[in-house]
Amino acid sequence: MRELQLNTPRLLIGALQAQDCELFCELFTDKRTMQFIGEPLSPARACANFQAALRRNAQQPLRQVFCKMVEKTSDRAIGLCSIQRIDRNRRTCEIGLMLTPHRHRCGFGRETVVALVDAAFRVFPIGEISVQYGADNAAVERLFIGTGFRPGAHEGADEAGARMRLLSAYRHSWSPPGNAHQLGVHACQM
Repeated sequence: MRELQLNTPRLLIGALQAQDCELFCELFTDKRTMQFIGEPLSPARACANFQAALRRNAQQPLRQVFCKMVEKTSDRAIGLCSIQRIDRNRRTCEIGLMLTPHRHRCGFGRETVVALVDAAFRVFPIGEISVQYGADNAAVERLFIGTGFRPGAHEGADEAGARMRLLSAYRHSWSPPGNAHQLGVHACQM
């Protein structure tokens, strides 16, 4: 697989590697991190999901890319992000991200979202990128609307009955406040 490598002013974003299992499991088993996503996973289930993510990163044609975010100044992994459900026929995909709790409200979410959207539009033949989130998660809603996403007509429920919302960004109108070049997004390779 040609790897996704993004370089922003404060982050290096790259495809998950075998050594990233601890970070993945830490986030997916943490109750606070999972509060708006779903029930925390058991350690065994998180490990199995990590192995599945590695396999998906290697599949061709690429339908999902799972990455870690590394803060440049500390050289520490601070979260995970993904481009998922890449559907070349419908020309759509979905993005997502999870930050370690001590990196919330530091602007890393915004930096990551802009980098992911810019990369997805440059690399994949898609016209729409969506994000789905819990309707009670006002912080995520502010993040995505603040980066140029717009509300869709969809509000429903997930498998567990939680209210969900959907926002989208479109290739023809993508123009986040402070474009990707101003944020210093560089070196997308795929």
